[in-house]
Amino acid sequence: MKAFTQEVEMRFEVVQGDERLSSHSGLALVGAMLDKANIRERLDRVVLPEHKYPEISHGEVAIAMSGLLCLGKPDFDAIEPFRNDPFFSQSLGLDLVPSSPTLRQRMDSAKGAFDDIIREESAGLVAILFT
Repeated sequence: MKAFTQEVEMRFEVVQGDERLSSHSGLALVGAMLDKANIRERLDRVVLPEHKYPEISHGEVAIAMSGLLCLGKPDFDAIEPFRNDPFFSQSLGLDLVPSSPTLRQRMDSAKGAFDDIIREESAGLVAILFT
């Protein structure tokens, strides 16, 4: 397991403005936390036989799925409305938001190959945030 030694200080300032509000604004915090982890880079190094040279990286697919799960949307098809939502991609730091078939196929082909990385990085985030 990777050792985490960095301290994290995050501040959010809420101000009144005329910007468009999003019902999923909490994704900004999720994206900031995921940015502190090494999950994207580690998942991108995983080699899946069915996806040796993916157009959308494994890290991007996993981050998009994480975003859906954080919104309480565990269904692959729930990604479709977010493909054209700039807040979703910007909050999570995604260059591309996968389609529902891409999300489904990649997660199915991973067959647990991402599990250890996700557990280790999740434990590392918890250690940073709560110690």
